[in-house]
Amino acid sequence: MKHLTEMVRQHKAGKTNGIYAVCSAHPLVLEAAIRYASANQTPLLIEATSNQVDQFGGYTG
Repeated sequence: MKHLTEMVRQHKAGKTNGIYAVCSAHPLVLEAAIRYASANQTPLLIEATSNQVDQFGGYTG
């Protein structure tokens, strides 16, 4: 949570910033995203694909 709070603080101070999101279930893509976030000390947002989300609520796996 401190990463997001810091991003808001920087944004209010006029600094351009953001967070990237990965929307994949492929193990190599997820591994690359985790490695990148770890190496660059950045937060990682992994989104579910539309096929993984039940439109009536819940996660289909």
